[in-house]
Amino acid sequence: MYPVSTPGGWNLLGRTALKMFDPDRDNLCPVAPGDRVRFVSISRDEFLAQGGWLDD
Repeated sequence: MYPVSTPGGWNLLGRTALKMFDPDRDNLCPVAPGDRVRFVSISRDEFLAQGGWLDD
């Protein structure tokens, strides 16, 4: 999961509006090794409402 658009070269599944790294939190990342992550499709409006942004 990338928090921003980047030419990383990986096959990406999608984007998240969730901040994936936050040095101001006790738990720096919301997921840890071994966690199960479920990807759910949401609308453009839901993505923007959750704090996401579009590069277009």
